[in-house]
Amino acid sequence: MIFKTGIRLRRNSTGIVICLLIILILFTAVGEAYLFFRLKEKNENIRELRYTVLKDREYLYAGLKKKVTETKIPEVLCKDYSYSFDEVTVNGAINTGDIIDIRISFSDGEDYAVLKGIEVESISEREVISASITEEELLRLSSAVRDKKEHKDAFVYAIRFMGQRSENGPDYIPNANVLLQLGGTENDYTERKRLEERLSKEADE
Repeated sequence: MIFKTGIRLRRNSTGIVICLLIILILFTAVGEAYLFFRLKEKNENIRELRYTVLKDREYLYAGLKKKVTETKIPEVLCKDYSYSFDEVTVNGAINTGDIIDIRISFSDGEDYAVLKGIEVESISEREVISASITEEELLRLSSAVRDKKEHKDAFVYAIRFMGQRSENGPDYIPNANVLLQLGGTENDYTERKRLEERLSKEADE
């Protein structure tokens, strides 16, 4: 009788342990499932937040770009300096009010536009042109004047523009110091290096 009772108690204890293990496993599974869905929801919220931030940033950039594009600054506000072009040779008849280009010509025949669309404010008896120019135009002109002094037979000249004005800007590439100030591209530096190498090779010949 005592033996049977011991067996029964042992079976009951084993059953209790098994039940506890099952409950523990179920509790753990439920906990893991809860954490999984919470993390999934959190990740979705983070992705949604990132998407919202990125879209807002795109809208902001697009808005700023549109605003800058639509904003037209009066030309008179862009001109920083009143400059006398005493290093520039006048080519042909130029009068006050004319629109001129400033160009540089090298001994090998290459000719580049340094400045475009400059309005002549006055011209002296010595044919020295005065006009208003921007900081960038001043830097480009300074580079061209230096090229004129460093390379034999090079000269900088002003010529009255008569034709249809194209949208292309000046094709003269200034020296490396000016490019650094203007934020020149890698292609600008490459083209400038080619120009200097060509002029140096011609000087050696």
